[in-house]
Amino acid sequence: RITYGGLWRRVLRLARRLRALGVGPEVCVGISLDRSVDQVVAALAVIGATLVLDGYDVQVLGYAAPAIIEEWGIPKTDLAPVFGTGLFGLFLGSILGGLAADRWGRRPILLAATAIFGVFTLLAAQAGGLPELLVSRLLSGLGLGAIMPNATALTGEYSPRRRRVAT
Repeated sequence: RITYGGLWRRVLRLARRLRALGVGPEVCVGISLDRSVDQVVAALAVIGATLVLDGYDVQVLGYAAPAIIEEWGIPKTDLAPVFGTGLFGLFLGSILGGLAADRWGRRPILLAATAIFGVFTLLAAQAGGLPELLVSRLLSGLGLGAIMPNATALTGEYSPRRRRVAT
């Protein structure tokens, strides 16, 4: 059984062996940039982690909703705008995040969007009422929406040229 930590160690060990043999990143990974294999693997791991957080955020409110309804004593229908606001934030964030990345770069926007998403998701957990939850879900959705197009584009940029799909 291979765990993620074990797989990570194996990938790094392979990268060190290949580097010791004089094999550069353009052969190992298929890119001809001045990036080491460790940097490429680390970048793809960070990108993957942001995508995992995306999936987490989409599902977490569904799990928390029954407890919120019970604790706040509100009807189920009052939470519908919270779900919709999060999706609207995703929509706006994907548009604005893509435009911002074209102007300032994918990596800075991806990191900023992940920070925005993280801060407002933590604030959503501390919300004391529906208005606070609505605002925090909208703003975390903006950050989350900016993650997806930038993570996808960065993954393509780090992928080997021979395996890229022509668009």
